[in-house]
Amino acid sequence: DTDAIFKAIRAIRRSVRASSTALPEKNREPQKCFVLHPCSRARMVLDLCSVVLLSYEMFIIPYSLAWGTEGVTLSVFAWISLVFWTVEMCFNVRTGYFESGELEMRPQVVAAHYMWTWFWVDGLTVLSDWGSMLLALTINYVTGVSGVSEFGQLVKASRLMKLLGMLRMSRLGQHLERINDRFFTELLGDLAQILALLFAILWLNHLLACIWYAIGQMTATDTGVSWLDTMVDSANQIAYSDVPGSFQYTTSLHWAMTQMTPGSMPVQPLNTQERLFNVACLVFGMIVFSSIVSTLSARMTHIRITRNKHTNQIQMVSRYLQERSVNRSLATTVRKQLEDRIWQKRPLVMDDIEPLSLLSQQLRRDLDVEINRGHLMSHAFFRLAARVDGTSLNMICTKAKENILLSGDVLFTPGSETDCFFFLRSGMMQYCRLAELSRGRDQEVDVKQGGWLCWAAMWTHWTTVGTAEAAATCDLMGLDASDILPVLVTSAVLFNIAQDYGQAFHCRLSSAIPPTSQWPDDVVVPVTDHAEIILSLKHDQRVLIGLLALQELKTTPWAARPQYHVRWLEQEVQSGESTLVENANGKIERIVAVVALHLRYHGDLLVQLAVIENGIAEPSVKLVGGKRGDREEPAAAMQRIMAEKLAPFVDAIHLDGCSHLVENKESERYQVSTTYHRAVYSGVFEETFVFPDFPLLTFSQPPGDLLPEPEKCFVFDQSSKTCIYSLLAPDVFERLQTSTGEKALRSWLLNVQLEIE
Repeated sequence: DTDAIFKAIRAIRRSVRASSTALPEKNREPQKCFVLHPCSRARMVLDLCSVVLLSYEMFIIPYSLAWGTEGVTLSVFAWISLVFWTVEMCFNVRTGYFESGELEMRPQVVAAHYMWTWFWVDGLTVLSDWGSMLLALTINYVTGVSGVSEFGQLVKASRLMKLLGMLRMSRLGQHLERINDRFFTELLGDLAQILALLFAILWLNHLLACIWYAIGQMTATDTGVSWLDTMVDSANQIAYSDVPGSFQYTTSLHWAMTQMTPGSMPVQPLNTQERLFNVACLVFGMIVFSSIVSTLSARMTHIRITRNKHTNQIQMVSRYLQERSVNRSLATTVRKQLEDRIWQKRPLVMDDIEPLSLLSQQLRRDLDVEINRGHLMSHAFFRLAARVDGTSLNMICTKAKENILLSGDVLFTPGSETDCFFFLRSGMMQYCRLAELSRGRDQEVDVKQGGWLCWAAMWTHWTTVGTAEAAATCDLMGLDASDILPVLVTSAVLFNIAQDYGQAFHCRLSSAIPPTSQWPDDVVVPVTDHAEIILSLKHDQRVLIGLLALQELKTTPWAARPQYHVRWLEQEVQSGESTLVENANGKIERIVAVVALHLRYHGDLLVQLAVIENGIAEPSVKLVGGKRGDREEPAAAMQRIMAEKLAPFVDAIHLDGCSHLVENKESERYQVSTTYHRAVYSGVFEETFVFPDFPLLTFSQPPGDLLPEPEKCFVFDQSSKTCIYSLLAPDVFERLQTSTGEKALRSWLLNVQLEIE
């Protein structure tokens, strides 16, 4: 196993040392840009606004073109619509899409896809909107348009451009599809489709009514009259052309609906244009409206059949409960819960789809990998497994099982022995840790999408210490450790790493006890995150993992940096000074493990102020501490550092607690994200302890309020350097760590560095 690891290290080392210029451009990831997920909340809000505004325009544009109404209200809505659709085009360029079931979020590909699909429709409609608005402003405000012929041409051009805005309705189906996928259950989806069909019938009649009125307004006819010349009141000689617009519209809408139904209507076509349009409407109604009505009937029938099916199932359960003489109160509770859950939308699992059983074994495995690989890669260990041996991870994907829980279902209860762990693909779980099993207070946490439960079962024979209940419909991926172990054995390198990984996890799990740690539970095991476990592995294993991460780092824009960065980082990884790992998000991080001592003496803290090298003092305000050694546990590192830096009074120090902090910042030397895992121990000097005589500092000028008191400062020689220590109040220590405090301390050091007694 060790030989296999060394062979892998040598192969990867050769790859890492290769020049980054040899990498093909296509393997370099572009800089991250803003791309909107097609199912995100922001996109849904945009789609809802689009549907509302589009519905408004579908009714108002035909009406305003036919009746020529341009009031103040319509002008305001016209400007709102113009601005909205222009802004929406910008979002469309940055909205991802699904291609053959795969989500595409690369900015350049998304933009190119939009340019080749909907850009031309959106661009033409937005340009027509702007053109129509500019022509309308020209007609209303430009004094140079005075001729009747010229004025009439501008009006016609303005209306033609406004008519082009109707092309936007072709996007309505896309908006509705995204909204339906996110919000609607099966029943609500059927009801939404019925409402959409009714809306389509109403809109088509509205459109035909507007066209019918526009034809009636035509002055040039073969008979010299139109339907608007028909008398409404023969006695008073009042024609349809003389009545208010609201009556004209309702009359036109009434006429349009009679073309689709057997209803009667006193208005008749009075010229050839109207007669031809009447015939066209009859043919259109015979074909299109009959299809819409049949579709509407089919949807209503589907809802009725589904409802009858569910009703029959509930009646069957009621009959069963009655035959078994179940208590009436319990039977009522059963029926009520069944009536509530039977209409809930339940995600499909592979076993529910019978045709998938006909697939070949190879294609079925490929489908399992496609579905589960992305979820497994959300944990850093499986991402590492993919880098070491991708085939093994694909085999693990085939072992995953799908679990669906409805709201209120319980995944596990306290005291259950399990080798299974779970990944929450969607939904939310509510976890409650019981005090009597966890040896602590009750704790309730929400496990959200992307969370893991019972991860400790991967490495130990785990017994649950809480209850996990579905707060909403949940889709979980379950894995059994007994199924994964045979897969890991097939790869010598991966099995070697996993074996030590499990031992390190078990060791940390066993030591997770107060006061230095919190009790572990089914959601969190303290100090067992991936980076901490990697730091506990053998040197050769950490080198292999670091080189794999460095190899992946070279495929990013970081590889364009000078080659000495790569060499420095490789040398540090091989020496064990730091470790490179790939986190759960696929980002390469440099891991440094340090320990620090929060040491109290009568309310003050013992801190390091500066380091003196070659007679020059440089500010270095921090707690006493240092880096952990190779495979060194935090407690052992703390004892070593106390013995090295605080040897004269190490016996007078009592440690009473420990906290683990994680800090992330950019490394100035390597230009790589660096994560510092700090184990901060708290301690106190014994009450009777008195500091021995150390070299003290003298001052030519008294220090300010921000600086330490002279009698609480002393010099302490270490093996390779001299340090200035001080006893500081906690607030003074915090202020000295700021940029203002560092500046004041630097001036103070210039005043005292040559006056050490």
